[in-house]
Amino acid sequence: MSNRVIKETRILAEDEIIDISVTQVPKSSKIPPGVRYSFNYRVKTGEEWRTLIRFDNAHAVKGHNKRDHKHMFENEIQ
Repeated sequence: MSNRVIKETRILAEDEIIDISVTQVPKSSKIPPGVRYSFNYRVKTGEEWRTLIRFDNAHAVKGHNKRDHKHMFENEIQ
């Protein structure tokens, strides 16, 4: 299977963007649907971009079961 990849950045304003990444991967116990994804809403603060919220597939996150989840304000994971 060749991986299908979608990567896109949407500019909402000069200091707000959304990064979208979707990749078709082989189905496995770690990724049952066969899709790896990330949606990242970021704002510019000074010279740096800061993540306000990001949704992505399950991956090893200390203290959490492996499941799809969201990251808020860079480090807070739910």
